[in-house]
Amino acid sequence: MVTKWFRILGAPVHFHWSVVVVGTALFVGAIQTPFLAFEWLATYLAIILVHEAGHAYFAKRLGYRTHAIYLSFIHGLCVYDAPYYENEADQVAWGGVLAQLTLALPLVGLSWILGDNQHPAVRVLTTNLGYYNLFIAGFNLLPAKGFDGEKAWRLIPFYIKELRACTAAKHVTKRIIRRVK
Repeated sequence: MVTKWFRILGAPVHFHWSVVVVGTALFVGAIQTPFLAFEWLATYLAIILVHEAGHAYFAKRLGYRTHAIYLSFIHGLCVYDAPYYENEADQVAWGGVLAQLTLALPLVGLSWILGDNQHPAVRVLTTNLGYYNLFIAGFNLLPAKGFDGEKAWRLIPFYIKELRACTAAKHVTKRIIRRVK
């Protein structure tokens, strides 16, 4: 593990050795266009970092401490206190994808507005942080082991149950009020 370089929401961010190796290989392979290689690597890592920062943000909002964020070339990991309730872990799972969407959707909109008139550097940003980011967010929502979708989609039935309970409580309250009058 490469040492921590900075913190996000109080958590140290650690880079795996694979980031350095793949980054170096990318620069060597793209010796003709090193800026493009740097831009691609930076935007790719930014997607992973934004995703993990989203998890850290939701964990912090729920009152949990984030201990560390780990980034490798393939994926990231946000290590935070174990939640007291299952639905809170499900909310933290949504945090990563929602952070990605917060970044991606405005850039996709900008890409549509600019159309073919984008500077090549802007096109890489709107493509990687916009469209590619949307794809990764959708991929993360697959309801499979190891993906955020494994936990995230459990919130839907939970909130449906909560909504039904609130509606039932309102009906009971109205009946009680009518009887008291």
